[in-house]
Amino acid sequence: MVDRMEIEKKIEKLTQFINHNIVNPNIPNAYYNRGLAYYNLGENKKAIEDFSYFIENSKDNADGYLPRGIAYHKLGEYKKAIEDFSYIITNNDNNDSKADAYLSRGVVYYDQKEYQKAIEDINKAIKEYKKTNTINPIVYYNRGLIYNKLKKNQKAIEDFSYYINNKYNNDCNADAYLSRGVVYSEQEKFQKAVADFNDCIKINPNFIKAHLNLGRIYYILGKYKESADSYNNAKKDPLFVLSELYKREKNERRIKIRNVISEMIDLDETNFFNRTTISLNQTKQRASKNIYIIMLELISILHINNKNESTFSHYTKRSTASQLIFKSSPFRLNSTITCNDPEEGKTLLKYLGKDEIDNPKKEHNYQAFIGCFTFNRESLNQFRLYGKEDNKEATGVSLEIKKEFFDEEVGVTILGQIYQPDTSQFFESESNFVEKTDKEENNKKDKEENKKYALYRCIYLDPEIKRAISVGHIEEYAFYREKNNCLLETINKYKNYKEDIDEVIEDVNLKLKELCEHIEIAKGENNENLPIICELLLPLRYLVKHVAFKEEQECRIFDVKDLKEDKNDKEVHFTDDFMQMYIEYQPITKEELAGVVFAPKAEKIEVFNESLRQNDFNITCERSTLPFS
Repeated sequence: MVDRMEIEKKIEKLTQFINHNIVNPNIPNAYYNRGLAYYNLGENKKAIEDFSYFIENSKDNADGYLPRGIAYHKLGEYKKAIEDFSYIITNNDNNDSKADAYLSRGVVYYDQKEYQKAIEDINKAIKEYKKTNTINPIVYYNRGLIYNKLKKNQKAIEDFSYYINNKYNNDCNADAYLSRGVVYSEQEKFQKAVADFNDCIKINPNFIKAHLNLGRIYYILGKYKESADSYNNAKKDPLFVLSELYKREKNERRIKIRNVISEMIDLDETNFFNRTTISLNQTKQRASKNIYIIMLELISILHINNKNESTFSHYTKRSTASQLIFKSSPFRLNSTITCNDPEEGKTLLKYLGKDEIDNPKKEHNYQAFIGCFTFNRESLNQFRLYGKEDNKEATGVSLEIKKEFFDEEVGVTILGQIYQPDTSQFFESESNFVEKTDKEENNKKDKEENKKYALYRCIYLDPEIKRAISVGHIEEYAFYREKNNCLLETINKYKNYKEDIDEVIEDVNLKLKELCEHIEIAKGENNENLPIICELLLPLRYLVKHVAFKEEQECRIFDVKDLKEDKNDKEVHFTDDFMQMYIEYQPITKEELAGVVFAPKAEKIEVFNESLRQNDFNITCERSTLPFS
């Protein structure tokens, strides 16, 4: 592990040497060494500047091209990286340097999904390494990854096996076992896959991807308890697992997924279901479990992952928008207690005919918190309701936020087809400047601590006719407002999108009907279980709104907190006047803000625009042209 403090001291000494020895012939070497140090801290732009100085001012400058190329690669500047690696290949007779350059260029091609070019370069790298007997087995591991992408599974297995047998080191071996297990899984050689995933876990018990793959294979084999155990070892919640399995199964097989989810719930006594239903006997708890699982299925269906849905708008006051944008204030999820809609949280219960028990006595004081967004970039209704300044309608602002602000999948990560390992730390030439740094480790920890929320579309129910009429989605006119689209392309695009949304609505109605049936079974002879069932439905209740609000086209992030436990965790905050309760999300970054739209009656937009410019935001704000007098 790189010692960050030591590297920073080294940079300081090298900088002092450079500043005080301007005519010293060793100055280019000092720039080169400082470039390596900057690279190890993840400061690639500074590293490139120093490597470039070395290249321009050193007679023997060949050593500068490889690290500069790798730094360019890290920044995603693939063309410049390829130019540097190609220069080495063309102008350097050293076999090891050529091999490193071929390997590094192959990496870039791999990242660009040019797998044929990648395999050609990796083969050339192996040939060059063999000339000096310095070949590292990691090259075969890398080639195995490319063979897998090219669907040459047997060759991939041979390369992974060669690598494993040469045992480069334990950490890399874990990745190789995982990769070989992936290929065996694709070949449906499940027993061999299980063996490899277990070997991977023996080396690294905390290898989440191995546990996930193992959970998936056990599910395929019908070993539901083992599958649930693997998913729990991967620290995944039932909603994540259900979502990942659900979209991979045909409708007639989806019922089997409930076996895994049921086992997962049983294995974790502290989860929301077990704590909510703790007072029920085993028979009644089992009946309630079906309700809970159907609710998870509904939430999974509502998760937003359609490729057409890339930005979402949040309506707020100008003052709040200023705090979010210019002060990096965390976005807030507010308690549902203070919602504007008096029916908030009750619509689902009315649909179920159970709204009379909305406020039962609770053993756990659970509270839902929500953050509200809409698919409507500019909506007169939203501008009139939200963000009023001095209680004047249509004076607020709509913040257009990119999907990167939210978790793209239900849960922390996605299973994919069956995981490939992250090869970023291995898929490079063997050099002393490619080690993982403390900064990278800290970034990883920060990412884990600042967990994102997934975004879900709202259901619009008509309790009178017992049917979901719509779900939050992009309206048709928005497709025709897109620039650079021909009419026929727009018509087809909307048609396909509408089919997807109609399918979601159909699935929602089927699940709601099933939910009603199971509640009738679980409610008890005298409806004694209904208060607990209503609490159990809490995560779904605030994704359901009355059909009267469907023009809002709303979507939400949400969380549920146990207020009793939060006395220690301190995640729930209160405003200074104690009128609102909230939890904090992450700030909106420059990269996540797509646009700012002011309401028709908003004032001094020019000042806000200038603030955006001075704070280096690559956007300009605009005033809505919607009619309002």
